[in-house]
Amino acid sequence: MKSITLNISEDQYNDLKKIFSNEPDFKPMTHEDYLIVNILRSVIDSYSTIEVESIDSP
Repeated sequence: MKSITLNISEDQYNDLKKIFSNEPDFKPMTHEDYLIVNILRSVIDSYSTIEVESIDSP
């Protein structure tokens, strides 16, 4: 199994959510469709943000 790190913006995440909310019953037609849909759903399901505070140097 392979592991990847994907960085997406908040806007891109919201766009993905819109795509899936507009097509809730989307059924993949081919093996490739199935792969793409699962990857995109995985991005939505595992999306998290990490807040980083900046520290001013003296």
